[in-house]
Order: sequence, then C-alpha cells, then structure tokens
Amino acid sequence: MDTFRKLLVLLALVSVMFGCEDEDNPFAVKKKDKPEFKISKVEPQAGEEVVLNADVSQGDVEKVTWIIEGKEYTGATISVKFSKGGEITVLLKIKYVDDDETYESSKTVTVKQAAVIVHTADIKADETWSSSQVHIVDGRLAIINATLTIEPETVVKFKEHSALKFGDSEMQNSKLVAKGTAEKHITFTSVKENHQPGDWDRIVFGEFADKTSIMEYCDVSYAGGYAEYSGSIVIENKSIIFNHNTVTQSSSAGIACNDNAFFESFEDNEVKECKGSAIKINANHVNTLGTKKATPSRIDGNSLHGIYVYGNLDTKGNSVWQNLGSRYTISDRLYVGSTHGTTLTIEKGCTLSFMEHSAIKVGDQDNKTGNLIAKGTESEKINFVTEKVGNSGGNWDYLYFGEYTAEGSVLDHCIIDGGGAYAGYSATLRLDKAVISCTNTEIKNSVTDGIKCSNEGHFAKFANNTISSSAKSSIVIHANWVHLIEANNSIADDGFGIAVTGSNFDHKGGEFTWLKQSCPYTIMEDLDIGSKKTCSLVIEAGTTVRFAQGVGITVGADDNEMGKLIAKGTEKDKITFKPMVASGSWDYLFFGKGTMSGSILENCEIIRGGAYAGYSAAVVCDAVFSETPIIRNCLIKDSQSNGLIRNGDALVENVTYENIEGDDEKVEN
Repeated sequence: MDTFRKLLVLLALVSVMFGCEDEDNPFAVKKKDKPEFKISKVEPQAGEEVVLNADVSQGDVEKVTWIIEGKEYTGATISVKFSKGGEITVLLKIKYVDDDETYESSKTVTVKQAAVIVHTADIKADETWSSSQVHIVDGRLAIINATLTIEPETVVKFKEHSALKFGDSEMQNSKLVAKGTAEKHITFTSVKENHQPGDWDRIVFGEFADKTSIMEYCDVSYAGGYAEYSGSIVIENKSIIFNHNTVTQSSSAGIACNDNAFFESFEDNEVKECKGSAIKINANHVNTLGTKKATPSRIDGNSLHGIYVYGNLDTKGNSVWQNLGSRYTISDRLYVGSTHGTTLTIEKGCTLSFMEHSAIKVGDQDNKTGNLIAKGTESEKINFVTEKVGNSGGNWDYLYFGEYTAEGSVLDHCIIDGGGAYAGYSATLRLDKAVISCTNTEIKNSVTDGIKCSNEGHFAKFANNTISSSAKSSIVIHANWVHLIEANNSIADDGFGIAVTGSNFDHKGGEFTWLKQSCPYTIMEDLDIGSKKTCSLVIEAGTTVRFAQGVGITVGADDNEMGKLIAKGTEKDKITFKPMVASGSWDYLFFGKGTMSGSILENCEIIRGGAYAGYSAAVVCDAVFSETPIIRNCLIKDSQSNGLIRNGDALVENVTYENIEGDDEKVEN
C-alpha cells in the first residue's frame, strides 16, 4: 500500500514537470469560470439606485472590484447610481486566495435617461428635490417662507440668468438644506453641454435667510454670471453653514460676502479656478473661514485676488487668519483696533498682498487699541508683498503701528517686500508712538525708508533682521532707542544707513550701548547727551558714526545736563567719526561742563570735523572734572579748523594729528 502511494506522488510530480494539462492533472489548481453578476433592475434610470451582486461561489475570495463610469468600487454587493443615460459598461474583477490570476467579466447595461423636472416658479412651501430626477432651474427662483431640501447625489442644472434666492427680501424662514455625503455629492452646474464660467447666475442667501441654511458636500460650477462684482455663492447680511464643498469655474468670485456676512461653519472646502476672487469677505469675518480644530479649506491663490479682504477689523478679541493656501489681498487701508481691544493674528505661511496704496494700520484711531501678531517660522514665513506681479516696490503703503497699539505686537519670521508708497510716512514699516517686537524678519525694496520711527516709536526687541534695497535709509530711529537694535542684524548702508534723529539723548540714568552694525549710524541733527541723572552713551568697538553736514555731538552741555560718552575702540576695531559724504564735513565732539568722569575717546578716528566756526576744532573739551574726558590713542585727521581745543583738566595721551587746517592742539584755561 505504501509503495502504491509513493507511485501516485511520483506520477503527480512527473505530470507537473512535463506540462500535463490541468484536466489530466488531479493535483493542479482548477481555473475558475468567468465570474457572473446580477443587477437588481433591467434598464435602470440614471440617478436611480441599483444593486449589483457578484457570484463568489467558486472559491475563497481575496478581493472583488467593480469599475463603473471610471470609478472603482469594492465588495461582492454594491449599490450604485448611474450618472447618465446610455450604454454603460460594468467591469467585474475577482481575485481568489492562493490563485495568482484575476478573473474578469463585463456587461453592458442600458441606462435610461433620468426624469427631468423644470422649475420655473418661486417656491412657497417646503419642497424636496429627489436624486432620482434631474432638476433644471429656469429663472431667478425665490424661496419664500419655505425650506428647500435637496437629497444627496441630486443634480441641479441652471439655465442662463437663473438662480436660487433665499431670504432675498422680507421672506422669513427661507432656508436651504443641501446635505450630500462624502460618497454622494450634490451637483449645481450649467445646463449647457459645453460648460463655460458664467453660464448661470448664483445661489443667494439674503438678509432674511435662515442662519441654519446648510451646504455640505456640494459641487458648484460654471456660475457667477449675474455680475462681475458678484459670485457663485452670495451671502448678504447673513451667516450659513458651508462644509466639504467645491466651488469652481466662476466668472466672478467663487464666494462673495457683504459687510455683515459670515460663516457659522466653514470646513474642508475647496474654491478654485475663478476669474474673480476666490472669496470676497469683510475683514471682521475672515476668522470665520475655519478654525484650528477644523479641517482647513483649500483656497486657490491663482484666482484674481485670492481671498479679497475689505473693510476694517474692529471686532472685540482675537481674529485669526488661517493659512488656506491662498493669499489674502488687502484692498484698501485696513484699520485694526476697537474700544474693546482687537488683535489680528496671522498664521505661519500666510501671504498678504497689498493693492495700490493699501496698508494695515494698527492702533491708529483714537482710543481704539489694536495688536498685530505675525509669527512665522524659518520654513513657513509670513509674506507682506505687493499685489502687482513682477513689480519690485512702491505699490503699497506700509505696516503702520500707531499710539494705540497694545503691548505684544510681533513680527517674527516675516518678509515685508515692496512698500513705502505713501509719501506722508515714507517707510514700509512705520512706528508712531508704538512699541513692537521685530525678529528674524526681512524688509526689502522700499521706495522710501525701510523702517521709520517717531520720537517715541521703538522696539521691544529687534534682532536677526535683514533690511536691504531701501531707496532712502534702512532705519530712521530716535537716538534714545538706538540701543534696542541688537548686533545680529544685517542692515544695508542704504541712504543714511541707520539715521539717528532727535536732538537729545536724555535717559534718566543708566548706560546705553550702540552696538556695532553692518552699516554706519548717521547723526541727522545736533545731538546732546545728558540728563539730570546722568545718562551714558557707550559706542561699541568697530562702530562707524557719520554726521550730516553741520551736525555734531555735545556731551553734558551744562551743569543741569550731565552726560557721559564712552567710545573705546581697539587697535583692531577702531571707532570712526566722519562725515556722511567723504568730501563733506561736520562740526565737533564737544565735552561741556556737565561731562561726567569716565568719558573717554580711545582708539578712535575723528575725520573731517571742525566745521563749526564758534568752537573751531574737531574735538572740544570744556569739562570741569579732573582728567575728563580721556582722549587716548586717537587719530584726528583733516579737521576744517583746529584739531583739539581743551582746558587743563582733559587727559590727552598719544593723539596723532594729520592734515589739520589750524593748530593740532590748543590748551585754554
């Protein structure tokens, strides 16, 4: 018996090795027949639900796949709706366990055209539009004191100049309920076969529409034909629920909202390929375009203006502008502030583009406090740019922070490009009695100054910034706040570089250091260093200080203005005082009777001073303290008059004079 079994096994192996046919090989896997399937209805109607059943009785099934109208379905039993009439091919594929082959079969199903209902009259009672019919809207239909419910997978087509209007006048309780599903979208489109943007008008939610009106999983296309300023979806003085929708191919805006229109919910929408803006919305309601907890929407930045923002932001609290993939276009001057306090927060990665002469003005109106928080990252910067493509600058005005700017405004990891067009404030970033933080930010291509601060405007922190290609100065700032510019910035020597304004450096006590920068400081007007409690200006080694024509520095002008200047360079990193223009001149470094002990010029180069006739020297020492100031290891060169005039109290050591018009040094007691 064992010998017989061994012979059978041997025969089986031989048959496999020598290619016996399956019917002659009792051990081979048998091929299955072409799979069969049944359809629940012969000649179904387009839009009508039918059930397809596959015969899976031939073995253990690994996967069943159907291909119908270009869509793939899985499962032995499925429910489908054919989208159109005609001859439709249904392809079935079955893969069995332990069988490498996939078995296929197909049938052609004759599908009848769906029933068509043409709607021409206003709707004055509750009505439901079924998915088993194609609905054609012929005219601008108003829904009056009624609810229109549209079933999932319904197709609604519009003739030219047609629309649906909800709450367009005093029609209370006018409501749309259009709730599709992820698998069964509702379609609003053109009746024309050759679709074009603007084929039909719009869906309007007016002031008297119910705020629980809802559109979910809807596809809206080829509308916007009502007017150029309109949109495919129009919301007027009302809010609606708008989630998981696609709006595309509008001849105007995708979604247009008037001043008081907003969204109760706006999640996971896509707005794209619109000839106008993707969305037009008032600044007060931009924050209703989703929340951080929701799935963000995707707004096409290639539409004319992306998200077009108009009006002012004056609502109470924090308004967050999300990164939705599209730029926000600022259409005019956007004021941020309210009597209750308003904060605009811009998320990382956002781009704000500015139309000609537009701006953001924070805290600029009386008693209306505002904040701007724009915190990007190294990989997702926030961009403030001109709306004109290919233009290098001067088409928009500025980011402006006024005296009602609240504490906490921040620009971090931002790019601010191409502003400065407003001549009145002449800068891309303007601080007027405001204090903000600016870090890791690039400011470039200003047609005036890069940054301009009023006498009281300054920075809580200014670090790791880049300022370049300004037509005037990179920074204009009062002398009292220069010390807040940290050392790790890259500041181009455009115009006056860092233009130092103000006639007084008069802090009430303490030492304040002007750090070495990548460009010089330029003193724009006579600068007095001193206060009743002695303030000290320290200039870091390696720094260059320039002077406009006819300008100088006075330290401790009198007994009531006590001041100290500490300018200690090194042999390698000297401190240079020179004119703004190489061939120009400036007045002096003057140490008056209020100069405090410890004032020093060491390892400094003082070039082309001495232009002031009244004192007739590049350096004048009239201090009363012993050995004040100390002038050591300095070069005084090309003075327009005398080199140094001093009384007997100054300590002068190892000073070199070159090309002095008058005396190198004069002592006057």
